Amino acid sequence: MKNKNKNGFVSMTLVYTFLIVFLFLMLAILNTYSEKNKFLEAIDEKINSDISSSKETKNTLLNKLLLDNSPVLDTDIKFHKISNLHVANGNGLFYTEDITKTDLNLDGMSGRMYYFRGEVENNYIVLGNSCFRIMRSNEDGSFRLRYGGKYTGGECPKTGVPVSIATSAYNTDDTNPESVGYMYGDLSLGVLTPRSNLKDILDNWYSENINGTEQSVYVVDTVFCNNRKIVEGENDIVYYNASRLVPTIIDPLVQNPYIDNLEIKDLTFKCDNKEDRFTLSTYSYGNDTTGNMLLNYPVGLVTIEDLIYAGGLYEEVNDRFYMNTGSSYWTMSPYGFDTYATNVYLKDDGTISHTRLSEVLDVVPVISINSNVIIKSGNGEYNKPYIIM
Repeated sequence: MKNKNKNGFVSMTLVYTFLIVFLFLMLAILNTYSEKNKFLEAIDEKINSDISSSKETKNTLLNKLLLDNSPVLDTDIKFHKISNLHVANGNGLFYTEDITKTDLNLDGMSGRMYYFRGEVENNYIVLGNSCFRIMRSNEDGSFRLRYGGKYTGGECPKTGVPVSIATSAYNTDDTNPESVGYMYGDLSLGVLTPRSNLKDILDNWYSENINGTEQSVYVVDTVFCNNRKIVEGENDIVYYNASRLVPTIIDPLVQNPYIDNLEIKDLTFKCDNKEDRFTLSTYSYGNDTTGNMLLNYPVGLVTIEDLIYAGGLYEEVNDRFYMNTGSSYWTMSPYGFDTYATNVYLKDDGTISHTRLSEVLDVVPVISINSNVIIKSGNGEYNKPYIIM
């Protein structure tokens, strides 16, 4: 009988010991889970701070984009590589808070900037009877849109389908270094002559399709960067800022092909020179500290920076990222001058490259709209695009 009691005592001791160990393990797990939740909540707070909870504004464009996507901080993206669903490297909606990339003129107003990257098919939006692809937010919070063709049959043209408003040379004369300008003339006198072919085409398109319509109230004034900053030049050969956005070797001594030894320097949304920041002559955003106040209409082109953030790369095919239209089109970014002036463009296979200004390519407009426009319907897909109320 004594042995039985002793055995019972030992058994109960083991049970209690097990329960105590189990409780400690559960406390440790709960603590770890709690810490992880705090970390995730800190990240989510960045997004939630941009999402309005008021009933009146829950369907704004900004809110819809944040709720329909899962924005990710872009610290892990390798911009010297392309992006699509086949190679990954960032597909979806991303954001950056790096003021070295977002604070346009060091005025302290810049915050988080969102942008779509990769093989995305949920960034279609309709304005009037025209489709656009949502590219990114601007420094002031508005959203930049690239023209995406006509809205017909309740659908927008999908990625890889040619969309443009015209075909044209950037400038007919490409033997003059100044012809890389969207507008150019004697800057010291504050005089610019609207001599680029593309500016006239874009102004006419905006005047005929948006100006004076119901949709014009949604369009806002933002900076269009014709970055003519010279980064290198000698013996009559000039290279502009776009030439620095080609992947370069980090360490020339590294020969191992399995080591990632490339980078893109100075990739930023900023536009260094005030005279290259094209803004409206009269509008809320147009002022003599932000831009040059030389535009008649708030319309421009994509830049090489837009294409790289979206998942493109210099001289590398990427026919699957959303900026590819299946046809070659101009950007607003000059590349260089060596006998002929050259400008950056996107090839019909999604390759970023450069060519002479006299080449005839597609013209694809870019505009910006207020982030607080109300979305009536849609989820951003080509057959269910966002429809503005």
